[in-house]
Amino acid sequence: MNASTAPFLAPGSTLGPAWGGSGAGGLFAADASSWSNASMDSVQTSMSPEEVHEMIQRFLDQQLVYKEASHIVLIACYVPLFLVALFANCLVIFVVFKYHYMRR
Repeated sequence: MNASTAPFLAPGSTLGPAWGGSGAGGLFAADASSWSNASMDSVQTSMSPEEVHEMIQRFLDQQLVYKEASHIVLIACYVPLFLVALFANCLVIFVVFKYHYMRR
């Protein structure tokens, strides 16, 4: 790594082997020259509407699924607490607007 690729490094210092510095392998071991040879030929660039619908449906099926009892109990406790807090804040705003002397 030189100063142009890692300007945050102090002169003469290197990243450890796990981050692609000195040593083989690492998370960022590949340099820019190896990426220049990569091609997009193997990447599918378009999907059929059925594939898009299936992908969206799989995503939605994985979201917001609470099956454990502890999650359900926790949500059941937080929803009334949130509603009470919302009501209390609205009540404070109403009182402050009604009684002008409380604005100071």
